[in-house]
Amino acid sequence: MKEFLKFNGFDLYQSGDEPEKLAEKVINRVLHREITIEDLPVDPFYLLKKSGVVYTFLNFDKYEGFYLLNTEYDGPKTKTMVGINKNRPIARQRFTAAHELCHHIKDEKTYYCISGARDEVEAFADQFASSLLMPSSLIISMIQNKNITKDMSEVNYLKKILEISVLFGVSFQAAFYKVNNYVQKIKRADIKKTLRNFKPNAKKKELGLDNEYELYAQVVRSYQFVRWAPTKKIQNDYQRLLISNDHRMENGNLEESEINELIAEIRFKGIDEVKKEREKQQKALSNDDLEILGQFEMYNFVFERYRNSSIFEIFRLHQKFYAFVPFKEVGGTYRTAPARILGKPVKTAEPTEISAKMTKILNDFDDKKNQGFFNDNFEIIKYLVKMHHKITVIHPFQDGNGRTSRAFFNKALLLFNIPLFYIHVDSRDQYHRSLEECDNNGDYRNLILFFINNIIDVYSWSIDVSNDTAISSSSN
Repeated sequence: MKEFLKFNGFDLYQSGDEPEKLAEKVINRVLHREITIEDLPVDPFYLLKKSGVVYTFLNFDKYEGFYLLNTEYDGPKTKTMVGINKNRPIARQRFTAAHELCHHIKDEKTYYCISGARDEVEAFADQFASSLLMPSSLIISMIQNKNITKDMSEVNYLKKILEISVLFGVSFQAAFYKVNNYVQKIKRADIKKTLRNFKPNAKKKELGLDNEYELYAQVVRSYQFVRWAPTKKIQNDYQRLLISNDHRMENGNLEESEINELIAEIRFKGIDEVKKEREKQQKALSNDDLEILGQFEMYNFVFERYRNSSIFEIFRLHQKFYAFVPFKEVGGTYRTAPARILGKPVKTAEPTEISAKMTKILNDFDDKKNQGFFNDNFEIIKYLVKMHHKITVIHPFQDGNGRTSRAFFNKALLLFNIPLFYIHVDSRDQYHRSLEECDNNGDYRNLILFFINNIIDVYSWSIDVSNDTAISSSSN
């Protein structure tokens, strides 16, 4: 038995244990009692972390996930690694997390799990995952509570199962097989056709059934962004991606290729040399070019000073953004004229209100940080998203509000060792819609989900970049 399982209290598997029995042991280990409806949805990500696993969402083509046993054991605090396909729906990712947890507790070797694999070990892990996420006692209880019977209409039967799938945080198909195994309403020969025709995702929208906010909260709460300290390579590639997308998102006039060429020139020669060469060539830098230079400087500042946190940092970021444009003295100063956000009904702050409102927001952030208020990733991200929205509504500067407020958000994430985000230009409308939901009814859920997914994507991307760099270095 692996020593780190004993250390974490998860040396639970005994030869002869059935999948359901092992799942019960895991739940009892954490709850110290029988599971109830109030405990749903079961959090497989917490269980991975609790049992000594670091999990990561990765960009796989054919794998659902993997369990990587650490062969270099150096004490009971040794961590093992689980990878989960980031391109799958959240319900599938939860199932994969539970599946890999089984390998961690039961099997003493590395496994790469391909969808549809049918050997005994994989079948056991699948049954364990199903039993962990959908304990039989609770499924039977829900069948009784919802009066699910063989005689009810098929439409109502499937709708009730959909409700159960949302409650348990599993796919409709997984819940269907579990419930139908007890009720036996749909005949085996008709199951595939029934599942194909029901279209659960569309039905969830129609019925207003949505649990993604709660499920992703579980994901990010236990996510360990191991050694998140961006290398120079990652910083450079990230700046290029962010600036290229930010510029186009803010309706800049440069093409992606022009932006990338300018950034490459800045890196190779330095900003001052680029400016001198353009002046010699009598090719004046356009306002768009100058904004690119400013945003490049702004993100150099983000990476250099992310450990510093004070109410003055947002002014410094804005100064950097304005460093090369005409009238650069405007940088780092609040606007003095009324403003409105184009195409939005939201009312921005009056110039006389800006200083007090911004000071209140930024002081609250500093106070909470210094008092240790932030104790898990989800609470940190939720707070920063709300702060970001408040700053966009105040609209403190004459121009550059979006890019500056997002840079301040990213700087705060780095302060907590959470990966940064960038908004792809194709996601601009989704970002704005999510902001509008906050404006109109104070519903932050979609905006929080938007940023959580972006952060996870950037972390996954950074691992790919690091691996490619390592492979390239080893082959030279």
